[in-house]
Amino acid sequence: MTPYESLKATDGNPLIDSETHQNALAAAGAAAHEFVDVDANADGLVTSEEMRAAEPDITVNTYAAADIDGDGALNADEFDAKFSH
Repeated sequence: MTPYESLKATDGNPLIDSETHQNALAAAGAAAHEFVDVDANADGLVTSEEMRAAEPDITVNTYAAADIDGDGALNADEFDAKFSH
């Protein structure tokens, strides 16, 4: 049985919440990057340099695709949408 197969919605909502999702990932041994850990200077943005320090194999295209607003840095929402699994 996978970690997701053991999840049951307790409130009648078929969607799981973020905490349950993260717990299932941890149980499966998946390593998710956390925004606060990657944002080395704690300015609320993850630069491409900070991202490469955390994930050396990231491509320019992957980073650019995550930068939805095109400002050259990832805010927490952009980061979480692409990299927090």
